Amino acid sequence: MSRREILVIILSGLFIFVLVFFAVYRLGGGTITLPRLGKPTSVPSPSPLANSVIKINTPYKNQTVKPPFKITGEAKVLSNNFTYRITDSLGRILGEGQVMSKGQTSAAFAPFEITINSLPDVKGKGQIEVFNYTSDGKITNDLKVPVTIQ
Repeated sequence: MSRREILVIILSGLFIFVLVFFAVYRLGGGTITLPRLGKPTSVPSPSPLANSVIKINTPYKNQTVKPPFKITGEAKVLSNNFTYRITDSLGRILGEGQVMSKGQTSAAFAPFEITINSLPDVKGKGQIEVFNYTSDGKITNDLKVPVTIQ
């Protein structure tokens, strides 16, 4: 088959496609609706990590985080005051601070939100840790979320 014959076949096919497409477009009232292929898939939403007094809603376990990002959740701790810490894969502290949840009392869960605006230039595996201290300085109610830091 010569190049000319192949070109004629391709152009004829394209011409027929355009005619059929235009006819369907006109018969459909000016809109084209394409059928969905395959079954729709749903992506399960990750469950928050929680212990008896702290729940972290975001970030999710193994989520990639890049400043600025937020740590959100709920806490039911004494005086609504607790600590957060972000560490790299070697356990080095990249950031930490004190947080107060927005509740009136420590008897009920109250929401909190921590904004992390910057971290040292470290990339890779790490973790977010939320906890409170006992009166003698020991860590209690420790909740850790593994993350990937970008």
